[in-house]
Formats: sequence, C-alpha cells, structure tokens
Amino acid sequence: EGLAYGFELRDTVDFNFNENISAVQSIMFRINVDNGFPVDFKTQLVFLDANYNPLFNLFTTAEDVVKSALVDNTGKVNQHTKKITDAALNEAQISLLPNARYVLVNGVAQTLNATTGQIVKFYDSYRLGLKIGMQVQGNVGL
Repeated sequence: EGLAYGFELRDTVDFNFNENISAVQSIMFRINVDNGFPVDFKTQLVFLDANYNPLFNLFTTAEDVVKSALVDNTGKVNQHTKKITDAALNEAQISLLPNARYVLVNGVAQTLNATTGQIVKFYDSYRLGLKIGMQVQGNVGL
C-alpha cells in the first residue's frame, strides 16, 4: 500500500501498416481501457521509423488514457473505471504511417489522488483490460 506520482514509463512496441494508403480516406485509433488498479496514466504515443526517428505524435498533448479505479475508505479498489480514447490521423500522419515500424509509449503514472496524500492498496486480484483498435476507411475498386 502507498502512493506514487511522477512515475515515468516508457516502452517501444513493434508496428507495421502494409495497406495501400492511396485508397485510405481516414484512420482512427481507439484505446479501450477497463482499469481495476488505483492508477492514472497519461501518455503520448510517438510513431517511429526503422531507425527510431520520430514520425509523428498520435495526440497533440499527453492524453489521459487510463483513469484510476475508485477506492473505498480503506484504499481498496471497489469500482473499475472504463475509458475510451479516440485519435484520428490527419492526412500528413496517414502518409507517414507506412514508414512507421515502432510506437513509443511514453507516459507518467500516479496513484489515485497521490498529490493530496491518499493511500491506496494493491492486490493480486486487480486487473487491467486493454484493447487497441484501428478503423480504416477508404475506397476500394472492384
């Protein structure tokens, strides 16, 4: 049990988009989180090329993609929190997407109300559900 804030997390995930972008009209990423931990996570997702050079950021500013689960007066989670975050790509970002080979997940986490001194508890029964999807719309010749 305890509290934490300003905890930085960084990881790189493989990414590959092999579609013909000339037929693509729009792309939207959806991040769907069902959080059972008393932790918030604000992140920026950076698409990188094969040499780990940044191509573009998914969000204009760091985004709250994980909202803390709620806790009772003892600091134990008593309610999961669900959050859906959508991010649409602009034309310039879509044109760079075939060059992306990695996504850098760069963010800051903190426990629920950590800056006010709230103590929370962690149990091995806590779970985090994460789904990431991509919606692509375009014209396909038949």
